[in-house]
Amino acid sequence: MNIISCYKEELVLIPETKEDLKLESLIYFNSKPCFFDEETSSLTYSLSEIDLENFSPIINFSPLVKVYYEGNLLENSKNLEFKNIEYKKDYSFCFVTNTDSVEIKLRFTALPIVRISKTLNIFDDPKIPAFIHISYPEVSKPDYLGYVGIEYRGASSQIYPKKSFGFNSLANKDIKTYKNTKLVGERENYKWILDAAYIDDLRLRNSVSFSIWSKISDSKNHFSINTMPVELFINNKHQGLYCLNENFSDEILGLKTNSEVLYKAKDWHDGATRFEYANEKVPKTDYWDGWEQKYPNPKSLINWEELKKLRNFIVNSKDKNFIDSIDYYIDIDNFIDYYLFLNLCSAFDNTGKNIFLMKSRETKKFIILPWDLDASWGLFWDRSYIEPTGILSNNLYDRLFELNPNNFKAKVKTRWFDLAQNVFSEEEILDEFEKSINPIIKSGIIDKENLIWSLNIDTEAEYEYLKNWLRARINYLDTYFSSLN
Repeated sequence: MNIISCYKEELVLIPETKEDLKLESLIYFNSKPCFFDEETSSLTYSLSEIDLENFSPIINFSPLVKVYYEGNLLENSKNLEFKNIEYKKDYSFCFVTNTDSVEIKLRFTALPIVRISKTLNIFDDPKIPAFIHISYPEVSKPDYLGYVGIEYRGASSQIYPKKSFGFNSLANKDIKTYKNTKLVGERENYKWILDAAYIDDLRLRNSVSFSIWSKISDSKNHFSINTMPVELFINNKHQGLYCLNENFSDEILGLKTNSEVLYKAKDWHDGATRFEYANEKVPKTDYWDGWEQKYPNPKSLINWEELKKLRNFIVNSKDKNFIDSIDYYIDIDNFIDYYLFLNLCSAFDNTGKNIFLMKSRETKKFIILPWDLDASWGLFWDRSYIEPTGILSNNLYDRLFELNPNNFKAKVKTRWFDLAQNVFSEEEILDEFEKSINPIIKSGIIDKENLIWSLNIDTEAEYEYLKNWLRARINYLDTYFSSLN
């Protein structure tokens, strides 16, 4: 047995990003890296709860160092037998060179780990080339490695110290070489988001919202995204808790022809995205009255005609024409589901902006795709709390309720109480939250989050607030829809 005294010094073997943008690690377990944070001289390894017991990985490290665990010298390419591994517990390693020795703490996390390695600074635009390494907690699941083009994303969220990122998966370092990959779930895509969720102390209101939205309907006219909480590293710096999300793309939405359209409501623009006024003048750019054209690719074709017709009809049509023809323009069932979902989670910021409108060969009519739901479930966009009362609407829904085409109000009422028996029940909603919260709590990542970003997040207190708010909100909506005639 070799015993060594290990002192915390500056590590001279900090891994550096190479010219090919790849980044080596100090030590590997079963060929998967332990991710290094130079701020705290610590390592993090992703391991599922089921694999905690009897974890005996083959270890690999640089031949330029000696590595000790609990005072014992380790052999390269040999098994290291851990005993009684726990989350939220540090395991002490000592790395020794010819001149220095440094103590490095290892922690295990139940969450996947994402590392972005890059040599250039990240900007809002344009994207820069980088390399991504995703390590999943399941021992049997291989890591993902590949090139990406990455940038900051979001508008108001960029004022926060913790930034969100958007990236495209690439075939090589050329940021124009888009490549479809499976990073979250089993669906291929090339557009992805690393969501900081900074305003939300639970860090998962947005992802749980999409889980609930995805369960509402299995119709071909109903689209959601897959999400996954992760721990993020950029080079050798831990960034805390993020959500790795799919981004809506032509690939996952099945958009293939220039007659199909996808528009994003980007800002309020004096009520334009709430259908409060129409505009006959359309620009030759990808931005119009708060809307952004996402498909077709605006670099090849600008197509505002479908949105122009929809806006003009909603705002200017006579009452009888609206009653007779609104079903020609929009998928009523989809719009009812969105109205109920919007009110369930009280997403004030999503009555006009933070939605997509899509019309495709499959949908035939416009459907709504929700987006950016951090400010929800009792939380306002400025991080303040909101009352569990009030009804959210916009000019389109106001006309639908006022004119009641094809018994719209009765359909809304019936649909609410149908959903309230399952997807919108308090039990099922809290089950979705707890499935996401549990691995976050187990991993102790919120302690890291508080340390990295100088915060004081109390997950249990925030979740208790949400549970109380949800119970009151459902009771309020039950009463409201019961009286709807």
